[in-house]
Amino acid sequence: MCWCPDGTLRAPYGSLLPYDAAGRRVLIAAVPEAGAPYCISDADVARALAPASRTFQLMVATLLGNWTPLAQLTVTRDDNMLDVPVAFDPVLNPLPGLPLGQPFRSLREPAYRAARRARRDQAGGV
Repeated sequence: MCWCPDGTLRAPYGSLLPYDAAGRRVLIAAVPEAGAPYCISDADVARALAPASRTFQLMVATLLGNWTPLAQLTVTRDDNMLDVPVAFDPVLNPLPGLPLGQPFRSLREPAYRAARRARRDQAGGV
């Protein structure tokens, strides 16, 4: 997740591009629980997660439909994982049964390919 100073842990997080689910294009969002703290820095986020976990309602919507609850996601702080780099690549590693929809996959593939190459170069790979 991206921790932003203008509503961290309070704002919904979601997909900008639709996924294909059983022949339908859908958007996905994670909506924080009511009363989630406002944070302005990574240290604030760490403090917000310190006492317990945070819960998000996972929501799904068709492109013109209403948001519908799908599942609940609980994020728990793990001090050993705070500085581990994370990279998401829905082109190379799609969610099972939920690929990035066309033509968006084709449009985004060059950017994800470039990001993979940059990470490999940064790590000293070939």
